[in-house]
Amino acid sequence: MRSVRCYLTRRLRGRWDAGDVVATVIIFPAIIGFTLLCLQYALVMQARTAANHSAEIGLDSARAQHGSVPLGIAAAQAFANDAGGALRSPVATGTRTGADASITVTGTAISLFPGFTPDINVTRTGPVERITRPGAL
Repeated sequence: MRSVRCYLTRRLRGRWDAGDVVATVIIFPAIIGFTLLCLQYALVMQARTAANHSAEIGLDSARAQHGSVPLGIAAAQAFANDAGGALRSPVATGTRTGADASITVTGTAISLFPGFTPDINVTRTGPVERITRPGAL
């Protein structure tokens, strides 16, 4: 207990050992690096969420009974462009068959590190709406 008290007293009085300075010089950049990694992860997840929601909106338009692939692509592209800049260079593509519709949104996330460009690629697929008779599958 005495050693901890002496250590804290030294700190409070402003006395630094050479080991304290070295520890600070090593630990402080590591803390900053870890903080930047956490921020980069948050930016990637934000871009992924924007792409995911864009694809969902496009899929809702593409798979509607009177919907089409161009309507779905336009809806997804419009939302991705207005997503607050989280997703850079968004591109929406899509397909539709008689049974399924699919919208893909691609782009890149904001990068804090030079040379690192995290690619985002989200695809959503769902059944096309169709009219059926009551009671029939």
